[in-house]
Amino acid sequence: ESPRLILYSLQPDAVTDPDKVSDFWEQILKKYLPESELEEPRLLPLQMSLRHAMNLGCLSVVFQQHVQDPDFAAEYHAYHGRLFSQVGRYCARMHLFRRSWDDGKDVLLAIDEVDEADYLGFITLRPVTVSPVGATILRPPQDGAHFFLSTDKFDVHLAGRTFSVQGTAVMQQDNAVGACAQASIWMALRTLRKREGLAAHDPAQITTSATRFMVRGRTLPNRDGLEISQMMEAVRSAGYSATLLSFREPSRRPSRELLPRIRNSLYPYIESEIPVILAMTGAELGGHAVVLIGHGWGKQPMLCSPTLIQRAGGPVYVRNAVDWATPFYIHNDNSGPYLPIPDSGTPQEFSLDKVCYAIPLLPADVYMTAEEAEQAALRMIYHFGGDGFLNCQTHVVRTYLQERYKFRAAVRAGRMVDSLKTYYRMKRLPHRMWVTEINLCEGYDEASSGQAQRIGEVIIDPTGEPTQAPFLSIHTPGILIDRDPDSEKIRLIPVQDDRACSPLVR
Repeated sequence: ESPRLILYSLQPDAVTDPDKVSDFWEQILKKYLPESELEEPRLLPLQMSLRHAMNLGCLSVVFQQHVQDPDFAAEYHAYHGRLFSQVGRYCARMHLFRRSWDDGKDVLLAIDEVDEADYLGFITLRPVTVSPVGATILRPPQDGAHFFLSTDKFDVHLAGRTFSVQGTAVMQQDNAVGACAQASIWMALRTLRKREGLAAHDPAQITTSATRFMVRGRTLPNRDGLEISQMMEAVRSAGYSATLLSFREPSRRPSRELLPRIRNSLYPYIESEIPVILAMTGAELGGHAVVLIGHGWGKQPMLCSPTLIQRAGGPVYVRNAVDWATPFYIHNDNSGPYLPIPDSGTPQEFSLDKVCYAIPLLPADVYMTAEEAEQAALRMIYHFGGDGFLNCQTHVVRTYLQERYKFRAAVRAGRMVDSLKTYYRMKRLPHRMWVTEINLCEGYDEASSGQAQRIGEVIIDPTGEPTQAPFLSIHTPGILIDRDPDSEKIRLIPVQDDRACSPLVR
């Protein structure tokens, strides 16, 4: 019987040699994944995960056998364990380190002496050869201007050591227990589990919840995936407020003209650290679901996606921060983790303009969508500040949902004038709030480093009625408007020596 833990190490001078890198991974995988049994397209998620590990600087792997992975255990009891042909019940796990050792190094000594900072995460291998990548957590890319906001910190126990990894969980779909919809829902729920304290269902539970009230065919095996209404039910059963953003019918062709609306609608949820499930379709691709987890940052805006403010005097356009947030990043269970998704693509590739529906996992205590909150905030600015304050040439707006303690911590650490800091730190606020920042357009390309100029913000009660514009605070240069949510009393408070401060940097 082979040992439970095996150390494989790649020497630093070998990482630039593709043949040596290929031999390194083949040496690890050849016994667990016999090449004769593999279907090449199904290997892509594994290949992309290994490529991502190398980009993170992986130099060694502790291969762990006989792993009782809880997600696969649930799949096994629901389906694989009932098959006539025997399927193994244990997984293997590759723990990745940014550290190299000489050949023959004792695996326990290596685990004991490695720094926690060198731990890059793990890849779980299921004993299902057509979809081998099970629950996997890897660090996000370290190079470039990336903002991967839908992440969590996961503790990993290995031979008496505890390592931690900050990232977004990813899994390849297991066609017997669930398709891409279940995999995307699992990734989103697993990311929010500790933050929200709600259910993070395994794939079998997701299928059961989704098909509780509407069944199109067999629930197990569930090779046909889920419909949008079933996906909504699975999200709702986990304790979230399932919100459906509808962009186009699947039968209609993707439209480049629709792209600004899609980007505008999705961006506030990314900024709110909320994973969003995207349902896409293309004539040559069929339907597919992925999970949206972050965005990049471009110095030059690639697409003008102004926010349209509907008001009695006619529409007004304001520049939106999404213009600099490019590209968007997804986890794609069919192709791998932390991948950019293009705004538009060929008929053979998925892209944002092929999105039909989106499901952001809003907390149950948030009754207002991002679009409703932003519209309410900007209407209030026009109501109190006049038509001349906001315009597309001089200002940029950015909306996100933020928890009270994070908002106050950002205020305390920021460059706001002291009177504003005191006001926000002392004001009674809900557990979460919608925040709409007002920034100067000039220099906004430096917002990712905190160097842009934020000149105001609007705080909206997320449990209020959007048409009543339930603002709690409106801050524009030199003026603070405070509303008491109980008495509805409104106060105008001058802000002495008001100055621009930095936008929120994640």
